[in-house]
Amino acid sequence: MFNYQEIESLNRLELTVYDYIIQNKSAVINMTIRELANQSHVSTTTVLRFCNKVGLDGFMELKYVLKRDLAHQKLEQPKMTRVVDSVNEFLSRFNDQTYQDHVQQVAELMVDADLILFFGIGTSATFAQYGARLLANLGLYTLSIVDPFQPQPAGIRHAENVVLVDVSVSGEREQVLKQAQFYHELGAKVVSITNTAISTLARLSDVNIAYNAHEVRDVINDDVDLTTQVPVVLTMEQIMHKTHKIQAARRANADK
Repeated sequence: MFNYQEIESLNRLELTVYDYIIQNKSAVINMTIRELANQSHVSTTTVLRFCNKVGLDGFMELKYVLKRDLAHQKLEQPKMTRVVDSVNEFLSRFNDQTYQDHVQQVAELMVDADLILFFGIGTSATFAQYGARLLANLGLYTLSIVDPFQPQPAGIRHAENVVLVDVSVSGEREQVLKQAQFYHELGAKVVSITNTAISTLARLSDVNIAYNAHEVRDVINDDVDLTTQVPVVLTMEQIMHKTHKIQAARRANADK
């Protein structure tokens, strides 16, 4: 319903409005703008600013678009879970030019790197290992760091031909930010795969790919993150395929 570039332009408050709308479409079409603002814990001005950033003339057009989207969902997928909703939202933006441009930039960095490091904590560590394995299959030198307390290497003064890929849902974990800052100061290229483009890690990165899935937390323990990670897997595989395409093109040119 909203494209990748539009969502990437939203600030934190506008993302709150977006997240509430996506999870409560049926309710929002019967709300006033003030009711939506209250439910999202923002001002009506923020709601209107959200509408403008996603290409809508105002709140009434937002409600019209939501009604149309709900009607389409009833025809196509009468039984949808929150996870499926999140994945479908991501897939609807998968071919957006901005997203594909970011993936292309990352692939170009991968091909030219002497060393590619993947870093993640907890669940993200598993995806860091997966990403490292995918690129290793292409003959690239990759390593994964999954211990957040592993000492940073001493004696290294520069890392211009190194790419660090930080995988983090929030982009705010202290250990993740320390890794990004350490390698950035050494001259390495920092790539981040996060849930939002307005995280601290995203701002520290040379290239950020934000998948903008709806954040889901356990109702009892807020530290338990239940946000779907399907977009991370798809992003990793898209990076692999674009990297392979660049490698193939270079081999073809070398054979001429």
